[in-house]
Amino acid sequence: LRPAVEDLLGVGAIISHLPGRRSPEAEAAAAVFAGLRHDLAAFIRECGSGRELVERGFAGDVALAAQLDGSDCAPVLRDGAYVRLS
Repeated sequence: LRPAVEDLLGVGAIISHLPGRRSPEAEAAAAVFAGLRHDLAAFIRECGSGRELVERGFAGDVALAAQLDGSDCAPVLRDGAYVRLS
């Protein structure tokens, strides 16, 4: 079993922008993100999934996924493809 640390980081990033009271789990996710946000790319590249993807030739995808605030749009799935939310 390998926990998906990249999912925990993503949740923490979202939670860090939300107002209101947080559950202990939400607070933990936000704390993990806050502690790692200074070097997300290196952390994600070195986690289990990141290493596997880099070894399989997907280093560019890993770098893209590790970008913080890399896009200002929210994609939605329409007819089997992700498109910009309008």
